[in-house]
Amino acid sequence: MNGEQLQDFLTDLSKTYIRLGSRDDLEVTKKFLDKWAHNTMLCANYITINYRDVDLVQPLVAQILALYYRGGILRQYALQFIPSFIGTYLYALSKKQQKSVAVFEVFFLAVYNEEILERGSELESLVKKTTVRVGPYPTIESFTSQSKFLILTRIMKSVNSSVVYMATDVVCRHVCLAAISISESGFSFPGTNFVCKVMDSEQSCEVIEDHSKKPRQQVNSNLLLELLTGVYMAFFNGAPDIAIRAIDAVHQRAQYEILAEVVLVTSAIRNSLLESPLSKEKRDELLCSRNSNMEKRRKGLVTTASLRIRKMPEDIPVQPELKEKEHPSLLEEGSQIFLTVTGMDNLKRRVSALGLHHRIHRNRKCSVEADDVTLLVFKLRMSLNFYY
Repeated sequence: MNGEQLQDFLTDLSKTYIRLGSRDDLEVTKKFLDKWAHNTMLCANYITINYRDVDLVQPLVAQILALYYRGGILRQYALQFIPSFIGTYLYALSKKQQKSVAVFEVFFLAVYNEEILERGSELESLVKKTTVRVGPYPTIESFTSQSKFLILTRIMKSVNSSVVYMATDVVCRHVCLAAISISESGFSFPGTNFVCKVMDSEQSCEVIEDHSKKPRQQVNSNLLLELLTGVYMAFFNGAPDIAIRAIDAVHQRAQYEILAEVVLVTSAIRNSLLESPLSKEKRDELLCSRNSNMEKRRKGLVTTASLRIRKMPEDIPVQPELKEKEHPSLLEEGSQIFLTVTGMDNLKRRVSALGLHHRIHRNRKCSVEADDVTLLVFKLRMSLNFYY
């Protein structure tokens, strides 16, 4: 796709407006962004390749920013470009290409101010003292050497907090590539066997660009930590090979720069992965079981909407014998009682006919106990057997 086709695609996409506010936001957003993941990859790659030509890149970046301002699902779509834009921006900044740098700075500044305004100021707890607090961030009007990494870190934090809504093929790959580009530019680190150990002696077949001949890029501990957060998510969401290479690259760069916080995090990740290396079967089970289980759960869910959708058939055959089979125990008891009563009547008639009624004591009360009745019935039966 060329620049005009990408502009037409973004124009058509801007007509789609879905306001997030229902309980199905995650599923709807995920399906929408996965649907256009391929075109999103093409657009991001086009901007990365042609970033020097401001006339080609600026209209696309402006359209992406317009999508972000529309809010809703389009805001999540625009956030997918941020990892790729960060890598391209730092590379252009290292080469001192001011026109290209200005395009991305305007985009980052607009997104940053919008994010902190939407989130609002954070109030301190009235119950107990706040020991750890992130923000509130100040409003920034222009890029400076001091505010540069603050802005990039904050908007990268927004990406990590919304990664569940985004297309994993887009954001996971771009986060890993940005981390590798930032860490390896201008360096030729010695090769390690970390990837082989974690992936069970499997080497990734993907060839990544050589960044050793590029100028070195400035790094910051907070920005690298946010990139590591996205890389760690990418490891469990479809991009384990490139994510491991990104972790190794950030670890070596942090050791060179003596960034204690970053080295602590990368060492913890490396040690946890080395303790339980992933084979191909384990990795496929880890990456595929989550989606299959989610599909099974979604199909099995019974909600009010599903009950409304699933209508019962109107032509259900009526079974006439259903009422008789509802309480078989009661029917059996009733039949036994009926037979017992009938048998007692016949027995009385036979006793009267044989002249045995004089054996029954007249002076007994009407309310006879159960044992006496049983004994009386037994005597009558013995008498009948004797006469017959």
